[in-house]
Amino acid sequence: MKKILTTPFAVLSKMKTRLFFTILLIAGSFNAATAQNFYFSDVSDTEAFLIPIKHKHWHGEQEVDAHCHTYKGNIVIPSETPKGKKVKGIFAECFIDCDITSIVIPASVDTVGYMAFAGCRNLRKVTIEDADTELRLYGSYGNSYCTLSGGWGEGAYEEVYIGRNYGNMGDCQTFRSDALKKVTIGPKVTFVPRGAFRDNPNLEEVEFLSNEAIDSIAERAFYNCPALTSIQLPSSVKVMGRYVFERCTGLQQVTLPTSLSIIPQETFRQCTALTDITIPANIDSIQAGTFYLCSGLKSIFIADGSKPLRLEGHSNNCLFQWSPLETIYVGRNIHLWGGHHPFSNAPAKALVIGPEVTEIWECTYGDLKHVTDVYSHAAEPPVCQPNVFNYGFDLRTQATLHVAPKSLSAYKKAEEWKEFFKFDPEGCNLNGDNEVNVGDVTMLVNMILGKVESTDVDADLNQDGSVNVGDVTMLINIILGK
Repeated sequence: MKKILTTPFAVLSKMKTRLFFTILLIAGSFNAATAQNFYFSDVSDTEAFLIPIKHKHWHGEQEVDAHCHTYKGNIVIPSETPKGKKVKGIFAECFIDCDITSIVIPASVDTVGYMAFAGCRNLRKVTIEDADTELRLYGSYGNSYCTLSGGWGEGAYEEVYIGRNYGNMGDCQTFRSDALKKVTIGPKVTFVPRGAFRDNPNLEEVEFLSNEAIDSIAERAFYNCPALTSIQLPSSVKVMGRYVFERCTGLQQVTLPTSLSIIPQETFRQCTALTDITIPANIDSIQAGTFYLCSGLKSIFIADGSKPLRLEGHSNNCLFQWSPLETIYVGRNIHLWGGHHPFSNAPAKALVIGPEVTEIWECTYGDLKHVTDVYSHAAEPPVCQPNVFNYGFDLRTQATLHVAPKSLSAYKKAEEWKEFFKFDPEGCNLNGDNEVNVGDVTMLVNMILGKVESTDVDADLNQDGSVNVGDVTMLINIILGK
């Protein structure tokens, strides 16, 4: 009975020894640009591998193998041999040094050997067709023996379409090309492997064709891609690894997935072009160093939410250290882990606290030496631990606290809040002279009597749904300090 080889390693090993004794089958198939003869070796009764063509020649006194460089032009690998066998794999070094310009790998192929496309310096486009099965790409650590990294010299291809999940068998940088500009990820791909597109200096565009398929992106997937300026991650992503966008120095915009719960360690470290970031309500935790050395980050918006946000860090690696933040909006409770000041030394002049904040932990706003205005939209003063505003520097000595007129009395009595030197009841400066005085009372009375034309000023100071004498009473009490 004929022995059937079942594992890729057994297949590759067996083929290596019998390569020159197998019967080569000329496929005679055609693609869009070039008539192409394909050569196969059977690996079972129903499957075959695409193989390179070699010939014997003498090197000194030794007979050695040499590649014939048979394959040329635009290559579309057939899914079946002329005898109807499934094309299951591409043998190692199959296209080595071949003058091919594009390659299409069909859904039938599940194995590509190491250095299969090494030295293909004119290869411009790689297409891996959609499939439900995983494609195994063999290589070894580093670039020298990776499937699509160009072998001895980086790849030259500019565009890649990936239509299925794939695995790096050997921990190599599979897609590495100094010329790569665009990556398109098809709807059947559910995860992006570790280091998938790292160190591609000219990668400008990453497109996900499905917003629902991808559930995980492994660490360093886009590490050190300085030409990448923006990316829209699918909303379905639930898990991301560490360092995914580290050293993407051109990254200006990123939309975080609504299914993600943790932003891992140093995800955006040294993204120097990133100017603003929104942390959606679904994020539970931001790990240490996530925005470390983001020297262009000017605005952080933590969306309103009822769940606390855990911020991790330590004294030498604060979350937003070295970021020139100008505006900080905090829409929910923050829990600190690691004894750090998350906004330490930020040059922000405005700190905005959202309506759903109910508590503030010690050190949260320590060392904010440049803040001149604190806006709290919480109706009730959030409960503060000691040293919330004065850890390292007491911002209450220079900042004005802006609160709703209806809440002013409560803030003036609450611990930590009552230590602010200056209070500003928001919306009370009705006449725009930058002071709350009798002129504002006069304007409010005239508004009630209909003597003032329609205005954009919201004069419902006590927030009872209408402008009336109750608002006048509140405004007079504010002026009198009551």
